[in-house]
Amino acid sequence: DEHILFDKFLNAIHELDNLNDIYLQNVDLDTEEVFKLEITQPQNGLSNKIIRLPKPKTERILDYEKKLEAIFSKEQGSTKIAILANLLKKELDNEGK
Repeated sequence: DEHILFDKFLNAIHELDNLNDIYLQNVDLDTEEVFKLEITQPQNGLSNKIIRLPKPKTERILDYEKKLEAIFSKEQGSTKIAILANLLKKELDNEGK
């Protein structure tokens, strides 16, 4: 279907644009993890941030991740996503101030 192909094309362009944004940060993939986070809401529009994390910190992050997984273990997937999205949005909002 032409509509599906067009959507896939737009998604590929968006992904390339995000990868370019990351590339422009001069990231050293041997020493750090990096990703771009985007949250879009009708009332607030787009919030985005490139997150760079030195690899030595990833162990600490994994410890927090395990703790959160234990806390959320009985929640449905969409509930977990909503909780995490709200926390991320609050943090992005706080950084913008």
